[in-house]
Amino acid sequence: VPNCAMYNGWPSYINSSEAASANSRVCANRTGGFYPAPAPPPSGYPGRAVQDVWIPAGKWMHWDSGTVFSGPRTVVMTAGLADIPAFVRNGAVVPLSSNETVHELAPDPLRLVVVAIGEARGSAVVYEDDGDSLLYRDGAFRVMNISHATSHGITTLEVEPRAAGDGYAGERSSRTLEINLRTGTAPARLPKSATVNGERLSAQDITVAPSCAGPTCAFFAEALVVRVRLETLAEATLIEIRM
Repeated sequence: VPNCAMYNGWPSYINSSEAASANSRVCANRTGGFYPAPAPPPSGYPGRAVQDVWIPAGKWMHWDSGTVFSGPRTVVMTAGLADIPAFVRNGAVVPLSSNETVHELAPDPLRLVVVAIGEARGSAVVYEDDGDSLLYRDGAFRVMNISHATSHGITTLEVEPRAAGDGYAGERSSRTLEINLRTGTAPARLPKSATVNGERLSAQDITVAPSCAGPTCAFFAEALVVRVRLETLAEATLIEIRM
């Protein structure tokens, strides 16, 4: 795990006096996560780095384990070279590919990891083009807007699949969204209901992903998985999950 410097200016709390006085270095990114810079492994921790990590204000989820931390405070973390010591802020929406290949165009399913610990709200923008040409300059791209809000055990996602752009070569005419809802509760549980534009999803589209290991894992803690097939990408979609 490489060292990383502070990402100046994003978000503002990374440059706060609390962060400056913490005995750690943090690297922020625009998805709402940050990474501790590992120290040399001390005696007693062979093959692992130990680092004091400053947790900013609010609730943050450790990406792999699903452990929830509340800030502002400093915690001691250990990590090996195979670990990704990332933290995701409450409310973040993190788009992921289906992990079939790094060269996958318009991944299907498109994974949306939603971190919703108690009360939460967030949004994300997914940008795609053909990955090869410069035609995006002439509008050959696509932008998907995603927003969500969680309150009183109800998570609502609004998805606008074609918010901007004229489309690109290889773009899909229909698509599956795989929503990985991470609430910080263990074990993860099935919802009371899940609906798409008011219509109830079938049970086969709702599962609890168990903890796993290996390169195809998005993370190593349980999560609720809701699969939504979008046959008409021109229309906005409203997804509601009641826990």
